[in-house]
Amino acid sequence: MSDKTRFFAFLFSALIMAAATSCSLSANDDSGSVSIYLPQVPEAASASSRSISVPQGASVYPGITQFVVILREKDNTAKDDNVFPDVAPGSTLVIDNISSGEHSIAIATSYKDESTGEWTHQYYGRTNFFVKGGQKNQVAVNLKRAGTRTCTINFTSASACYNRDNLWIEVVMYDVPARYEGFEHKEKQYDLRSNSNTITFANSALFWEPGVEYKAILRVYECDTSGGDRRPGALIETKSVPFKSSPNVAAAETLTINVP
Repeated sequence: MSDKTRFFAFLFSALIMAAATSCSLSANDDSGSVSIYLPQVPEAASASSRSISVPQGASVYPGITQFVVILREKDNTAKDDNVFPDVAPGSTLVIDNISSGEHSIAIATSYKDESTGEWTHQYYGRTNFFVKGGQKNQVAVNLKRAGTRTCTINFTSASACYNRDNLWIEVVMYDVPARYEGFEHKEKQYDLRSNSNTITFANSALFWEPGVEYKAILRVYECDTSGGDRRPGALIETKSVPFKSSPNVAAAETLTINVP
C-alpha cells in the first residue's frame, strides 16, 4: 500500500470516528433529566427547597400524604410513564430521558380528610420549563390553593338506575390532550332511593386541572357484594360529557351530568 493510499485510509477512518463521536454527543444532547423536590409537609417548604413553594396558610392542611406529578410535552400530551400518581412527601422525583425543548409540569397534593375518610386535592401548581439536553435540570413549581370542585349527577325516571339501591358509581376525568384517565372518584355503594336520585361529590377525590379539556366519564355498575367484598358488578349505564375547566385554579366549579 502506497503512502498516499495509507493517508487516505487513515483520513477516512478518522472521519468515521469523528462522525460517530458527533452522533453520540448529539444523542446525549437530545435529552436531559429533571428533578423535583417534594417537601415533607406544606409548612416545611421554603426557598431552600428550590423546587416547591407553598402559599401561606398551607399548614392548616398538614396531612399531605402524596403528590401527583404530570410531565407534559409542548403539545400538552403526556406519556403514561410520565404520570406519577403517588410521589411521597420528602422525596426527590427524577425524570430521565426527557427530550430537549419546552415542557410543562403539574403537581397536585393529595390530602386525606380523617373526619370523612375522603381524599382531596387541596393544592395545585403548573409551570412551563425548558429542558437542556445532556444536563440535569431542576424545576420550580408554585402551589396554589385549588377551588372547590363539585360533581352533581342527576338520574331521571327514564334511567336504568332510577330509584335503585346497591350501585357502584365511578366518575373519571379523562384528560383529552394528555390521553389518560387522571383524577377519579369511586364510590363503593349508593342507594338512589335515599338520595332523591341525585348524587353529589363535593370537593372529593374527583379533581380536574385548571384550563384543561376533559371528558367526564360516568360508569354505573351493580355493586357486587358476593364473597363479602364490594366491587363493580355488571355495567348498567355509562355516559361521557365534554368539560373544559376554568384556567383559574382558585375558581369554584361544578360539573353536572344528567342521565336520561
